[in-house]
Amino acid sequence: MDSFQKILILLTLIVISNCNAISKDAKSKDNNDALLLALASVAANSSSSTNCPPSSLPSDVFIADEVISAPGASSREFGDPTKAINGICGNGEFAGGMDIYELEATGAGASLVLAWKSKRVNNATGVDFIVFENAFRNQGANTYFVESVVVDVSEDNVNYCGFTPSFAGGGTATQNREDWRNFAGLTPVLYNMDSNPISASELFSNPVKQTVGSSYYMGTAGGDGFDLDSTHFGSDCTTGQRDAIRTNGFVYIRLRSSQSQGFVAPLGVFRQSADIDGVIAKSISNR
Repeated sequence: MDSFQKILILLTLIVISNCNAISKDAKSKDNNDALLLALASVAANSSSSTNCPPSSLPSDVFIADEVISAPGASSREFGDPTKAINGICGNGEFAGGMDIYELEATGAGASLVLAWKSKRVNNATGVDFIVFENAFRNQGANTYFVESVVVDVSEDNVNYCGFTPSFAGGGTATQNREDWRNFAGLTPVLYNMDSNPISASELFSNPVKQTVGSSYYMGTAGGDGFDLDSTHFGSDCTTGQRDAIRTNGFVYIRLRSSQSQGFVAPLGVFRQSADIDGVIAKSISNR
């Protein structure tokens, strides 16, 4: 496929995406979603990045590399949870990647639990980990195809502490990231281990904190950053459990579709769910 064809496909994708976001007819929306997926697949297959995920992961990049629980795993398209631990393969600011695991919108399959084999994530300085989802920016606008994800962490895979997610848009979903506070799935994934390699020392650089929320839009690698010392960290757990995680770090991270947790369905998102590309920690230690 030549460069002109690639550009044409990407432009068509953008047009369909924007039309899909404002469609009010359910049947038209379903048709747009199907076409969106097909075009995205073609665009991804035509990409010059043919070596992502890599055959082996860089040893100094601390990616969650163990699937603990994936009730939604299946042979469906994007139903393989190993895609959430095999490397970060973002497609840039204006397009989603395809090497992802798709959470279901509701039900048991709306949850994914990952870990770092024989390791724990430490409470370091600043952002402690980045969740790479599949959000992307609308062309020519400062709005995003938000695919909101509720993030919780745990020492024992029983008691989880969250980051107090909240939606400020009322009863109607928006594509304004500032309305989705303390979620993942807000920021495009810029990091691609093949076409856009980023050194481990730079992955956590240039974080921009939400105006009201406490998650971070990561400026160099993309994705959404979380800090265990955030004032919003500690929802759905006791103060003692929160403080223990701040002191000792955590082992497990749980990612859940926001819709499954009672929030409004994201606007214009394929199957109204989220796609997990991976999670990277800043600092880990043996457990």
